[in-house]
Amino acid sequence: MLEIMAKRTVLDTLRSNIDAIDDQIHSLLLRRTDLVTQIGDLKRSLRVDGFPLRPAREAAIIRRLVARHRGPFPVATLVHLWRTLLSGQLMVQSHFNTAVFEPSTDATYCSIARDQFSAAAKVHTFTSAGQVVHAVSSGDATIGVLPLPSDKHHDPWWAALPSDGKVPPRIIARLPFLKQETSAAEYTEALVVAKVMPEPSGEDVSLLVIGLNENADIGRVDNMLRTAGLAGDKLSTLHDRDQIGHTLHLLAIEGFVRQGDPSITHFTRSAGDVVTRIAVVGAYAKQLNIFD
Repeated sequence: MLEIMAKRTVLDTLRSNIDAIDDQIHSLLLRRTDLVTQIGDLKRSLRVDGFPLRPAREAAIIRRLVARHRGPFPVATLVHLWRTLLSGQLMVQSHFNTAVFEPSTDATYCSIARDQFSAAAKVHTFTSAGQVVHAVSSGDATIGVLPLPSDKHHDPWWAALPSDGKVPPRIIARLPFLKQETSAAEYTEALVVAKVMPEPSGEDVSLLVIGLNENADIGRVDNMLRTAGLAGDKLSTLHDRDQIGHTLHLLAIEGFVRQGDPSITHFTRSAGDVVTRIAVVGAYAKQLNIFD
C-alpha cells in the first residue's frame, strides 16, 4: 500500500511539473507575440513597406529547430507546431487573405494552404489558376496557392505571371515545406505566389522561364545553361500556338538567382537570338526531407 501511495505521489509531482512547463511555454508565447507586435508597430512608424509573410526566414527558423531537435518527439509534429505558431503570429500583424486553386470537391489545395498558413486564415477558392493569379495581382488576395506545374497539371499559369508593376507576383514558396514518406500518387504539391520579391533562405531553388525560338537546339541550350551555372530540372513546357516552334520552359535551378544575376547575363550572351525570353519568376526554400 505504501509503495502504491509513493508512486501516486511521484505521478502527481510529475504532472505538476508538466503543468508548470505548460505555464512557462504559454508565458514565452505571449512574450514572443508581444515582440512580433512591437516589430509591426515599429515598421509602421518608420513607414517601412514590409510584406507580412517571410517564407525564407520561416524556413531558416524551422531548419534550425529541426537541427537541434533531440528525443522521441516526432519531427513532423515539431514542424507543425511551429508552423501553427508562425501563422498565428502572422495573423496578429496583418489581415491575411489566401486565394486557392481548388478545381474539385476534395479540398486538397485548401488543406495544403491551411496546414501552412493556419486554419484561421481567410481562404477564397477558385476553379482556375488564372483567377488565383488575378486575385493576387489585383490585391484582392495576399497570396495565391497554385498547383505545382507538372505532367499532371498542364495549366501554364506560370507563363502568365505579370511582369509589370512595382512588385509583380512572384513564386515565394513550395508546399508542403516538410516532405513526408508517402506514395507519389498520393502526394500533392503546390507553389505560393505573392507580390513580393523572394528572399534567400540559405538553401534555395530558383524558378526561371526561358523562351526559345524554332532554331533552338535543346541539347546545346542545356549545355550553355550548365556552363552558366543554371543547370536544373524542367518542370513544364508550353508550346506557343501563335509562333510555330517557339516554346517556353519553366526550370527549377539549384541556388538563389535574381534577375540580372551574372549567370543569367552569361547565358543570354552565349545563347544569342535563340533565346526569346528569360525571366526569374521566383524562388523558394528547399523542402525538408525528413522521414520520421
